[in-house]
Amino acid sequence: MKPFNEIEIKRIGIKIILVYILCAIIFKFIAGDGIKLQRGYEEPISGPIVIGEITDGTIIRQDFLLDKDSITSFVIYPTTYNRSNSGEIFIDIIDGESKNILYSKSYDVSSLEDNKPFEIISDKAVNLTNTSGKYSLVIKSEGAYTGNAISLWYNPEFTKNGTGLILNNTPIDGEISFSLGYEEYFLFGEYYPYFATLLGIILVLYIINANRKFNHNKNSLLLMCITVFYKYNFLIKQLVSRDFKGKYKRSILGLFWSFLNPLLTMIVQYVVFSTIFKSNIVNFPVYLMIGIVMFGFFTESVSMGLTSIVGNAGLITKVYVPKYIYPFTRVVSSLINLMISLIPLMIVILITRLELSLSIFLVIFSIITLFVFCLGMVFILSSAMVFFRDTQFLWNVISLIWMYATPLFYPETILPEKLSFIFKLNPMYHFIRFSRIAIIDGVSPEPKAYLYCIIFSIVSIMLGSFVFKKTQDKFIMYL
Repeated sequence: MKPFNEIEIKRIGIKIILVYILCAIIFKFIAGDGIKLQRGYEEPISGPIVIGEITDGTIIRQDFLLDKDSITSFVIYPTTYNRSNSGEIFIDIIDGESKNILYSKSYDVSSLEDNKPFEIISDKAVNLTNTSGKYSLVIKSEGAYTGNAISLWYNPEFTKNGTGLILNNTPIDGEISFSLGYEEYFLFGEYYPYFATLLGIILVLYIINANRKFNHNKNSLLLMCITVFYKYNFLIKQLVSRDFKGKYKRSILGLFWSFLNPLLTMIVQYVVFSTIFKSNIVNFPVYLMIGIVMFGFFTESVSMGLTSIVGNAGLITKVYVPKYIYPFTRVVSSLINLMISLIPLMIVILITRLELSLSIFLVIFSIITLFVFCLGMVFILSSAMVFFRDTQFLWNVISLIWMYATPLFYPETILPEKLSFIFKLNPMYHFIRFSRIAIIDGVSPEPKAYLYCIIFSIVSIMLGSFVFKKTQDKFIMYL
C-alpha cells in the first residue's frame, strides 16, 4: 500500500515549487548587488624607505596586474619630508599593451600631507573593459627641484605578481607602496532572473516526471525520500533526540555546553593569537568564532556519524530500517548543536559592534551545503568503519591536520598568491570563507563562492551515497 495518494503527491509538489519561488525572490532581495558586482581592495605593501625626490625630469613607472572590470580608487603613499613643497605631479594610468591613457590628472604638491595616504582616483571609476589586464602607473613632476620635491615610500625587496618598477627608464627591484579598490561584474547576477526561471522550469519538469512515475508504480529519488521520511518519521525523531541528549548524558551543565564550548574555545584562541602572535585580522573575534563554529560542526558531525552503523548494530541486526537513516540522524543531531552554537557567535558580534546587514541570512546557504558535505563524508567513513575499525583513529589524525590546513585563526593571506590553490582544494575553506564574507563584510559572496560550496557538497554526497549503497548489504556480516 502506498503511503500517499495522487492528490497528496501533487500537493507536495506544489509546495516544493512555491518554496522554491519564495526562496529565489528572498535570495535576490538579500544578496542585492553582491551576485552581480564585487567590490574589493588590494592591500598596500609597506615601504621601509623612500624612492628619492621626484624632481623635474624624474619619471616613475610602476607596472601592475589587475584582472577586474574597473578601478574605483587608487592610493599612493607620499612623503613631503615634513616641509611645504611646490609644483605639480602628473599621474597617468596606462594600458600596458595598447598604451592608451585610461586616467590622467595633475595635483598640486602642496595639497599632499607628510606620510599620509593620497587618493589619486576618487571622482569616478576607471573602466578596464577591453583592456589587457597589464597596466602602468606613471608619475612625473613639474616645478619641483632638489630640496623642494616629494617622494614615495618604496619597498626594494618586494615585487608582486611579476610586476616591475622603472625609474628614469631604468628597471629597479621592488615596488612603490600603493593600494587600489576595484569592481568586478558577474554575468550570473546580470541574468539572475533567467537562471532562476530556468532552474524553476527544470524543477517543475522533475516533479511532473515524479508524479508520472508514481501513477505508473515506478520509483524516483523524490518519491523515495518523501516515502522514507513519512514512514520512519517517528524513528528519525527518536534517534536524533537520543544522539543529541546522549552527548551530554550525566553532565552537570548538559545542553549549556553547546553554548559554552565554542565561546571558551574562542576566548583561549583569541588570547593566544591576538596577544602572543599579534594577529592583525580585522574583527578577529568574529573571524575566529565563525571558523570555530563551522569547523566544530564538521568535526563533530563526522566523528559522531563515523560510528553510526557499528553503534547501532543491535537495531540493524534485529529490525529492518533503511541503514542510511542512522548516519543521517547523527548529522542532524550535530546540526541542532550548531544552531545553539550560533547564539555565542551572535553575542560576540554584538560585543564587537559589528554592523550587520541582511547578507547574514546567506549563512543559511553555507550551513545547508556544509550539512550535505558532512553527510557525504559520514556515509563514506561510517561504511569504512564497519570493515576497518581503525578508521576512527585515523580520522582523529586527519581531522587535526585538516584543522591546521584551514584558516581558522590565521589569515588567508598567509600563503603566497602562487600557493593559494592549496586553500581552494580545501572544502572547509570555502564554507567558512562564505560565512565570513556574508557576516563580516556584510555583502553577498561572489557567484564563484556559491559554486564552490555547491560542487563540494554535491561531489561529497554523490560519492558517499555510492560507497554506502555498494557496501551496505555486507554490513550484517561484519557487525
